[in-house]
Amino acid sequence: MVGKKAMMKLDFKAYGHPSISALNKHKLTITKSDAVHDDSVIAVRSELAAADLPPGMKEALQERKKISLTMRTGGIEDRVDAFGSFKMDPTDPEKLVIEKGDFAEHDTVGVRANKAAADLFRDLIGQMQSEDEEIEFEIRIMES
Repeated sequence: MVGKKAMMKLDFKAYGHPSISALNKHKLTITKSDAVHDDSVIAVRSELAAADLPPGMKEALQERKKISLTMRTGGIEDRVDAFGSFKMDPTDPEKLVIEKGDFAEHDTVGVRANKAAADLFRDLIGQMQSEDEEIEFEIRIMES
């Protein structure tokens, strides 16, 4: 997405947890829960879930705009690029999910992603496995 300008940006925080494995090869999940329920979870106690996205951001996702999710902690940064989908209805009050495939449910905010949880930098995941490690997230919706 070099040369693309962000038309919308949203920052939020979540936290690490010792049970994070980030081994899922198909998706990544950020949850408001304080527990890790599966191997797609990369952060817990999130300030944001799919339902919390501003209406303009939800509309842009349904118009198939490009999305990037950047995550930072412990001086390490990684980014996931994906696309919105007309199938999206981001209304889940607990989770935010990005999928490598085209599958979209009420927690999905990105499909056809270039990375899933298992593809993230392992040094970053190591930091995310620390109890109470603060993780900074940034969602950007890019201009077409």
